Amino acid sequence: MSSNKFSHEIYNSYKDLPNTKTVYPPMIFPKNNLINRLKRINTNRIRDNHYKFSLDIFSNITKSEIKSVVDYGGDVGLSFFLFDSVFNIESYLIIELEKLCKIHQQYWNDTEYNVKFILKISDVTITSDIIYSWGGFPYTLNSMNLLQDFINLNPKYIILENCDFCDVPTHLRIQNYQNSNIPVWFTNKDDAIELASKNNYELISYTKFENWKHPLQSVDSKHNIDKTYNIAFKKE
Repeated sequence: MSSNKFSHEIYNSYKDLPNTKTVYPPMIFPKNNLINRLKRINTNRIRDNHYKFSLDIFSNITKSEIKSVVDYGGDVGLSFFLFDSVFNIESYLIIELEKLCKIHQQYWNDTEYNVKFILKISDVTITSDIIYSWGGFPYTLNSMNLLQDFINLNPKYIILENCDFCDVPTHLRIQNYQNSNIPVWFTNKDDAIELASKNNYELISYTKFENWKHPLQSVDSKHNIDKTYNIAFKKE
C-alpha cells in the first residue's frame, strides 16, 4: 500500500487498539461498463509494472497448471484480468467484506466469467491453485493466523504483493484513510517465511515493494520501517 498517514504508535493485537472507525468505500462502476473498464485498468497496470512481482512468478508457471484462484481482499475484481491474461481461469473467488460482496457480485452475474464473492476463508469450497492478495492481506485480525489459513487450503502457490512484509517485529498501526482509522498489520517477513517452511511451503521470491516511498517512524526505533516486501511461496 502507499504510506498514506500511519500512526507512530504500535500495537500487538486488536484488543490493544483504541476505538477505530473503519470504512472501506467500495469502487462503484456503471454495470454495463464494468468489464471493459477493468480490462483497461488491468492493461494500464501491467504497462506501469503494477503487477511486476506476480508476472515474474507467472513466467515460471506452466499455463495449464493454474485454473482456480482465491483473491483475498480483491475489491471489485481488478486482478481477475491479470490472471485471465496469462492462464485459463475456470474459477475465481474473491474474499471481501459483506457490503462489498453484495455490491460487486451483481457486476459479474451476467458475464462469461466465473467470478464469485465470498465472506471468509472457510467459505472456500474449491481446490485453489493460487491464493493471491494485492494489498489486502494486512487488513485482518491477525496476519500470521491468516497466512496459516492460506496454507491450510493447500494451494500450489501463495502470492502476496504489496502486503507490508517488513524487517521489524510484527505489529499493528493505525492508518488514516478517507477519515477512517483502519488497523493495518506489518508482518515480519522472516516469521512468515519460517511459518511457511514449517508447513512445507518454500520461498520462491521476495522483492522490495518499489512503490513504498516514505519511511515510517514509530515510538521506538526498532519498529521504524524503511521498506516493505512482496513475498511468494510454492508447495514443496
